[in-house]
Amino acid sequence: TQSTWGLSNGPSPDTMSKTTSLCDSISSHAWNADRSMIAVAPNNNEVHIFDTKGSTDTTKWERLYILAEHDQTVTSVDWAPQSNQILSASQDRNAYVWNFDGTDWKPTLVILRINRAATHVRWSSDGAKFAVASGAKVVPVCYFEPSGNWWISKMIKRHRSTVMSVDWHPNGRVLATGCSDYKCRILSAYVEEVDSKKSVSGPFASITSFGEVLYEFDNSRGWVHSAMWAPSGYALAFAGHDSTISFVNFDDQGNKLSEKEPQLIKWKGLPFKSLLFLADNSLAAAGYDCSISLFMQNVDNSWGFVRNLEDEQQSTTTEKVSGFSAAKNLFQTKVTRAGPAIGGAKQNDANIPPVNKHYNAITCLRPFAPSRKGLSTITSSGVDGRLLFWPLSTLESEFASLTVTEG
Repeated sequence: TQSTWGLSNGPSPDTMSKTTSLCDSISSHAWNADRSMIAVAPNNNEVHIFDTKGSTDTTKWERLYILAEHDQTVTSVDWAPQSNQILSASQDRNAYVWNFDGTDWKPTLVILRINRAATHVRWSSDGAKFAVASGAKVVPVCYFEPSGNWWISKMIKRHRSTVMSVDWHPNGRVLATGCSDYKCRILSAYVEEVDSKKSVSGPFASITSFGEVLYEFDNSRGWVHSAMWAPSGYALAFAGHDSTISFVNFDDQGNKLSEKEPQLIKWKGLPFKSLLFLADNSLAAAGYDCSISLFMQNVDNSWGFVRNLEDEQQSTTTEKVSGFSAAKNLFQTKVTRAGPAIGGAKQNDANIPPVNKHYNAITCLRPFAPSRKGLSTITSSGVDGRLLFWPLSTLESEFASLTVTEG
C-alpha cells in the first residue's frame, strides 16, 4: 500500500507559475496547512509571509507580513500544520518559533546553545518538537515545556563537522542528518516528555533512547547536502556534493533490507541540494543543475533515474555519446543555465534558456498538493528568486512506460 503525504488542497496548480522572480534570491520556503499562505526566506535576515490569493501566479500574491527578528541571514524555515507555528533559523545562531495572535506574528526565542550558525530546521510530523542543524557539530532537539512556557533543547553530539540538513522519521523517534564530514547518520531522538504519550509502529518504533547513532553511512565522498525520509519511513535517501545520491530500504524492525545498501547512484550532472519523496517509490532531486530529476524504485527495491521533470521529450532510450561530447555538453549546459545569474542577468533577459524554469541553483523542494498515490504538485525555489509549481498528475502513467537507469 502506497503511503502519501497528508496535505490539504490549496490553489489549483493547473498551469506552471510564471517565471517572474518572487525575490532577489530564496534560501528556503514553507507552506501552511491549507496552502493559502507561504513563508519565504529571501536570503537576508527576514522571513516574508505571502497570501497566495488562491493563485499559483506569484505576481498576484500579496505580502502580508515581514518577520525581521533575526540579525543575520535566515537559512531555513518550516511551518507546522497542526499548530500553525512558523520555525526559522539563522546564521545568527538563533531559532524563533512564531505564533499568530490574530493580528501579527509574535516570536519566541529558542535557546539553542550553539556557537555557530543554524543551517537547517524541521518540525517533527506532529509538530511536538523540532530539530536544528548547525555549524557547531551538534543538533539541538527542541520541545515545549508548558510549566516554564519556553522551548527546551537537548543536544545530539555525534557529528564531526557542520550539519547540513535534518529530517524526522514519520514516527518522530528517529532523525536523519546530512553532514559535511561526508556522512549521513540515523540517530535516536526519543524525548520522554513528548514521545512517551504516543504509540507508533513500523521501523524504529521500539527506539526509546536519545542521541544514539543507529546507522552511519559513509559512501558519499562529499558533503551530504540533504537527507530525506519516505512518507512511510521505510526508505531513506541522501545526496552528496560528489554528485551522488544514495538509497536505503528498511524492514519493520528498522533493519536494512540488504547488506549491500545503501545503493549508490553516481549522477552525471552537478550535485543535488534538496530531495523530496513524491511517494514511497518515487523521489524528486534538485540542486546545482537548476533542474528537477526524478528517481523511481523498481520491484526488486533498487532505485534508478527516470527523467528530468523539465524534459519536453520523454524517451525510453538514452543517446550514447563519447566522453568528450558528454563533457562538452555538460559544460555548455552549465554556461547557459547558471551563467545568466552569475553574470547578473534578470529573469526576463533574452539569453536565459526557456527550456529551464530555474536559471540558478534550486535550494528547496516542498510538497504542495496530494494525490491518491503520492504528491500531485510540488514547489521549488532557488538562488534565482523564483518559486515555481510543478504539476505531477501524469507521472503515474509515465512511470509505467519509462526505463529506469543509473543516471
